[in-house]
Amino acid sequence: LALCDGLTTYGISLTLAASAMPAFLEERAKASKVTVLRPEQMHMDFILPFLAKAAPDALVVDSYLLVDDARQSLAALNIPMIYLDDGRGQKLPKASMVINPSPFANIDAYKKTAPDATLLLGADYSYLSAHFWPENRSKTLSMCERDHILISFGGADPLQLTAAVTEGLMPLCEMGVHIDVVLPAKFEKKATLPQHCNIHWHQNLPSLAPLMQKVGLAVAQIGGTMGELATMGVPSIILMSDKEGEGFAAPHPDLAWNLPVPSHTVANADLPKLLVTKATNLWHDTALREQLAKTGQKIVDGRGIRRISQALKEHLS
Repeated sequence: LALCDGLTTYGISLTLAASAMPAFLEERAKASKVTVLRPEQMHMDFILPFLAKAAPDALVVDSYLLVDDARQSLAALNIPMIYLDDGRGQKLPKASMVINPSPFANIDAYKKTAPDATLLLGADYSYLSAHFWPENRSKTLSMCERDHILISFGGADPLQLTAAVTEGLMPLCEMGVHIDVVLPAKFEKKATLPQHCNIHWHQNLPSLAPLMQKVGLAVAQIGGTMGELATMGVPSIILMSDKEGEGFAAPHPDLAWNLPVPSHTVANADLPKLLVTKATNLWHDTALREQLAKTGQKIVDGRGIRRISQALKEHLS
């Protein structure tokens, strides 16, 4: 959808096919003048005949959600393949362009898996929707004016940290701090969560941009939210999964705006306490938060989709 935001500004017509899409995202897509297809199941029996008839100028796919056979079948149609990739080493048959905004995107690896592709790699190509573009944001608040903490462990929260971390940070609420908690999409046990007048629960938000404008610290899971936090000037405690955490042995300049916590270095039972301690200490260090915020906005300037859209437009031309 972020890519759709950018491509429509270049007059490119778009069709988005998805079998599992929340209603609020479908509404957002249609508001962006995107045609939405909703097959009951995303089988090749539907996709291949549709593409053969529609004959699009390019096909954009999220590589790691497709098995190898599916990508091979799509590539056989001889439609330029644009892969949104996360660098896990999948085969990228007939790749025309590869987009990977990760700071750890490995150009040498892509020269093997996608030798003829145009490569758009690194934080300059972060997928940020129109809500996060600089021209659509209000004036950035200073850290002294930001009195909210954001907690977001992604759409699944695999380690089930949301409630424990929220409860651990509750003492800050007595100091006037507000805590915004983004619940996993399918979370249903709200009655079990800690309650306080300064704790606000959010679910299925169309955009986190309005929340982030007043957030002075985030505790989050590694993922697409990282680019959003950086461009909004939100210093963060970022939890890395086992595989991703291994890559943080050496510091990376594109991660200088957050404090990473590799989960594989800590027992699961100890993780909430560690995250709460780091978050509490960072919250009380306003100067460090200001420094991290400015660094993040230099790394992710919010114009990644513009760069991607322009490159894709030139590529198709």
